[in-house]
Amino acid sequence: MAAFIALNKLPRTVQMSTENLIPETPVSSVCSGLDNPGADTEGKDSLSDRAEESSKAKAHPEQSTAQLCFIYCVVIWVNAATNGVLPSVQTYSCIPYGNRAYHLSAALSSVANPLACTILLFLGALTLLGSGFGSYNMAMAALSPCPTFQGSMLGEILIVLSWLCFTGTLSYVKVMVGVILRDRSHSALVWCGAAAQVGSLLGSITMFPLVNVYRLFQAADFCNSKCPRDTCRDERFYYKCTEKTTTLNKT
Repeated sequence: MAAFIALNKLPRTVQMSTENLIPETPVSSVCSGLDNPGADTEGKDSLSDRAEESSKAKAHPEQSTAQLCFIYCVVIWVNAATNGVLPSVQTYSCIPYGNRAYHLSAALSSVANPLACTILLFLGALTLLGSGFGSYNMAMAALSPCPTFQGSMLGEILIVLSWLCFTGTLSYVKVMVGVILRDRSHSALVWCGAAAQVGSLLGSITMFPLVNVYRLFQAADFCNSKCPRDTCRDERFYYKCTEKTTTLNKT
């Protein structure tokens, strides 16, 4: 916030230099200019015209209205999923597989955010891929406290990898959309930020009543969950459940 106010409100602003210090001039034309000084002024006009045309072409990349609408819809959906919808149900989808699965999914998801910039894929395919991982996470949260592969190592691996890939793919989509709109114009980048905030708001408004008012998601408990396969009788969780029950009885 302080940096934003300083850059936009202070009377003295710093602007980036746009001067081309190394003009794209062939060596032969430079040598001919030294031999014939009269031809130098004639070549400058043509070079300046070409430079202006290339700079105008690069300043505003041509993108259709349909492409811009698609990009803004992607921004809204990605931010709604990553900032509002899926974080609300992360505990419901991971806790049934154990504390280790929840800890790994939360920690690796944070690491996947900066590492996502090293992946180069198409935005549409990457958005669909990340949405697929998010759908799996949402399905496991809806099935809580008895999701698929509960009490097995396969279930833990799947849920951790799903959260890792979900965060990494959609974080990369957000970064690349910002790069594309930045190259177009400043106003397009401003609208990208507005779309991101709208998406986060819609995701939060949608999930808050579902989680906290209607209680559509149920939290898991190792010992008290009534699943077809009782978790307390599983060898992997028997010691944890008995230890927890003994502690409660002592208190």
